[in-house]
Amino acid sequence: MHLAFIPYGIKNFVDFFLEDLNHKFMPLKIYNEKEEKYILMQCQVRLMPFGIVEFVFPKEFLNEVLSAFKIKKESEQSEYMKRLNKKILGVNPLNLLRKVLKLKKVPDYEEIPHPNIPMPEKFMQFIAIIPIGIREDGEFTEQNGWRHEAI
Repeated sequence: MHLAFIPYGIKNFVDFFLEDLNHKFMPLKIYNEKEEKYILMQCQVRLMPFGIVEFVFPKEFLNEVLSAFKIKKESEQSEYMKRLNKKILGVNPLNLLRKVLKLKKVPDYEEIPHPNIPMPEKFMQFIAIIPIGIREDGEFTEQNGWRHEAI
């Protein structure tokens, strides 16, 4: 699963935040016909055009990641996000970005009050996350028969 977003804030804090994200590990489910197990996978941070960053993580953690990033549901968005979603010359800029980058809209999610993903809270108060969208990964089958999300 990929979460595309634009981090906005003081450069040093944003850099620290992205570096911290690059050092997160999450369990990735791998399975075959007989059993299921988890292996630790290092999450990835990918830089994209227009200052967009993609955070790559296992799909089972979507609710936790969105909660840790404090992504607001559409009904709870700040005034700044509402202005970003306004149409300019008949086109919504975030929808255009989603379409160009082949992303889906960030879904509504079940908020987790204390997500199990440690975030640098001291720096998060100086960073705004502008969510762009998500991209789901397909499934990959290894030669030995194990299947997992194709991250």
